[in-house]
Amino acid sequence: MRSLLSVFLVVLVLSQLAIIPKAEGGSAATLEYVNSALWSGVNDVVSRGSYVFAAFQYGLQVIDITNPAEPRSLSQLYLPPGGFVGIAIQGNYVYLAASMAGVAIVDIADPSNPRLVSWHDTPGSAVAVVADGSYLYVADTWAGLQVVNVSDPGHPVVEGTYDTPGDARGIAKYGDHVLIADGYDGGLQIVNVAMPQPPYPAGHFNTDGIARSVAVDGPYAYVADADGGVVILDLTDPTTPVRKSTYPQSATRRYAGDVAVHDGIVYYTAGYLIVVDASDPDNPQLVDTVSEAGYCSQVDVSDGRLWAFYPDQGVRLLDIQVPAVPALLGQYRVPGKIEHIAVSDSVLVAGDDPNGLRLLDISDPSNPEEASFVPALMECLGVAVRLNHAYFADADSGTHIIDISDPRHPSEVGRLWSTKRDMEITCNSEYLCISGYNAGNSFYRLSDPLHPAKIGTYNASFAARTACDGRHGYVAAGYYGFQVVNLEDSVIPFREGLIQIQGSFRDVVLDSPYAYLAHEEAGLVIADISDPANPVWVGWFGLGGYPGGKPRAIGVAQDADRAFLAAGVDGLWAIDISNPKKPLQLATYDTPGNATRLVASGDYVYVADRYGVIVLKITHPTDVGEGNPKSLPGEIRLAQNYPNPFNPLTTIEFALPRRTHVQLAIYNILGQEVIELVNSELTAGIHLVAWDGRDTSGKTVASGVYLYRISTGRATVAKKMLLLK
Repeated sequence: MRSLLSVFLVVLVLSQLAIIPKAEGGSAATLEYVNSALWSGVNDVVSRGSYVFAAFQYGLQVIDITNPAEPRSLSQLYLPPGGFVGIAIQGNYVYLAASMAGVAIVDIADPSNPRLVSWHDTPGSAVAVVADGSYLYVADTWAGLQVVNVSDPGHPVVEGTYDTPGDARGIAKYGDHVLIADGYDGGLQIVNVAMPQPPYPAGHFNTDGIARSVAVDGPYAYVADADGGVVILDLTDPTTPVRKSTYPQSATRRYAGDVAVHDGIVYYTAGYLIVVDASDPDNPQLVDTVSEAGYCSQVDVSDGRLWAFYPDQGVRLLDIQVPAVPALLGQYRVPGKIEHIAVSDSVLVAGDDPNGLRLLDISDPSNPEEASFVPALMECLGVAVRLNHAYFADADSGTHIIDISDPRHPSEVGRLWSTKRDMEITCNSEYLCISGYNAGNSFYRLSDPLHPAKIGTYNASFAARTACDGRHGYVAAGYYGFQVVNLEDSVIPFREGLIQIQGSFRDVVLDSPYAYLAHEEAGLVIADISDPANPVWVGWFGLGGYPGGKPRAIGVAQDADRAFLAAGVDGLWAIDISNPKKPLQLATYDTPGNATRLVASGDYVYVADRYGVIVLKITHPTDVGEGNPKSLPGEIRLAQNYPNPFNPLTTIEFALPRRTHVQLAIYNILGQEVIELVNSELTAGIHLVAWDGRDTSGKTVASGVYLYRISTGRATVAKKMLLLK
């Protein structure tokens, strides 16, 4: 089996189909965005009248607060690649800071139908924005300040930049000046933008901590300075800011993560929301510590209202007509972390960590609709579903059994109690598998879904994802390998088979006679389990090109002749497994969040992406040449391997004008074949093949010159490569 380690084939598509703007070209298959639901990760808001415009991880969400006590979602605009952390509003437009993707400009003239107008890419990582007149001021971390002319929103133009000494994190406007909270080394930077070509430094103040955000109220600036607390500065002369005070005075109690100000009252985050009366800036006084709502991450004042951000709860809207006594008006709740999902017919079950179980109606996959919510007693750590019953692991309170025959009115009908913390839960066919912290892996038969019958328990030394066929359990046991457990002796289940690969097995699904495994380093590993005592690794598809590379596979799903891998921040892969010994890439999709689990059902793929659920549609494979022949080479092309010289891994790239049978092999200088890398039919397009310097028997070859040759029925091309040790 060592020879399989030396072959890695990735079929690259010619279009990056999941990323906007879309590139020209075609591919063997496409993963297309359909819709998304259960958005979480709200990072900033602005409000105007009856509407709140919120920067979510996935894009823009418009919230109707006509009735502040019951805010409701009005519309949303999904904007990959996502990562929105800041927002500003000016006229009929909002401007969203999208970290590494720059700034998105959105027309909100009709709040029920926001429309993307343009993107503006910045050289750094856009984290905060302020709009004033025709200009947009962007805090762009290591690239400092970017001044962008947005008088024509469809064609934004950079008019000036200023590279601050630190990393620009927060921004505020003060007359003809921009104030920048400049991170570790920069303190507060004051930049004159009266003439944006170019902006120039006017003054600065070296704070004691890490300047994270800044707010302005009258002639004063308030800097959230991390361990330096809240620093209050007099800006009467912007070229020479003067410290009035620091709150709190005690250095041992100082911390400020974010800050907002209204009528001399300071609201800042230090775990809880803290309210301070700074009407006398020389002597700020504590008014209140708002602890009942829990951890508060950010705070903002917009349109005369205070907005407080709670990661697992959403956004709280507070009335500050009496600034020192903010009164709760309403709360817009959002899910926590969406990292587990399961599907049964037209119902999708999502684990909302830590809050509970959320049910989506997916009878129309293009319009998933939340049907109901089941709160957790402790913390929702995993979900599974079979027919009309959902099972969710609720940490120390066991596994709940929920009747979802009417998804709008779910009801708890049973519980599996555990003396340990239930961590992972899976369901395949008529079997339920629960993995607990220090409690091993328990396998159940679901003949009676209300009273699962335990088959046995096995301790794989890791709270792992598992599968079961009744006679055997199959455990993706992290660094302890892929373990096959004999369950026929229900008293003492024992390990019968093992595949050990350096790295971590993260997930497993079964489709006899194969097990499909997500291996964090190796990617998709396909094992023949027809002989459970001797599982055999028969196929491999590596996401990073070789074991140990990135991205890293976390979750796996399989449907017919396709497998899908969730790869965290790197999205997901669709893989052709019609030949399990030679899996080939079909398509990829770079999700805006962190893809952890996924379910394939027909032509749809549902992804738990940490910040929500994404629905994708995969087309059936077609010949690339039929899609856009202008994007394909007129004849076979073989590129120089890279790197060259190499030790021990190198990559060979070639392009095919049409679907054809390909043979690719390595030869030594005497013309003797060292190893055959490819001998199969491939689709048109660009292909990559990696070689790790081993021959057919798995032995490492000697240093020297080698030939790599590609042959089709119409042409043969060869090039030289040099292996140096």
